[in-house]
Amino acid sequence: MIICAVLSGRLTFPFRFNGGGQIHCLRQVNYIPLLLQPNLSMRIEYPLRLIESYLNRRSGVLWALEDRAFNQLELRHVLDAQNGLLLRRRKNPSTWRPSELEQLADALSMPSDAILDLHKLAPWLNCLPDSMRSQLFKESQFDRSKFRVRASNPDAWQYNELQRLAGTLRRWQDCHKMDTLLVHTEHLKA
Repeated sequence: MIICAVLSGRLTFPFRFNGGGQIHCLRQVNYIPLLLQPNLSMRIEYPLRLIESYLNRRSGVLWALEDRAFNQLELRHVLDAQNGLLLRRRKNPSTWRPSELEQLADALSMPSDAILDLHKLAPWLNCLPDSMRSQLFKESQFDRSKFRVRASNPDAWQYNELQRLAGTLRRWQDCHKMDTLLVHTEHLKA
């Protein structure tokens, strides 16, 4: 059985318990919420909530940016970016990076906690069983090399990748709820 535990409030480690009660550390990661015998719904629900919170906050920041109508000079000052980059971001909103959205949220006096929490996604996904993670990546058209890049640099997450991951997790969540309902219904019939 693998569990993840929080140590000193900052670092977590996946552990494996053997039959004799000894603990073996499998690998060190930056952050994983406390999990004691996680069930399937929790494995799906937490990363889905992280992604959906990020996507909602991202939409809010971009709407507020359009509403406030920063001029190019103000945006250059807030983001410390060149005009060409800002024009590309405005033409194609899916190219905004999480760190840029965080800076915009701060400049617009909006909460940026959901954007900051995106760094928790890769360690959480890394703690999933290999078969489950492989299936998630396959259904989301996401590969391990991209995951390694996103795990080392949370600012590299792309909008379309997060949408595909969220879509797959939502489908899994719906299937799990349906399976639970069917099991419960069968139990009531017996």
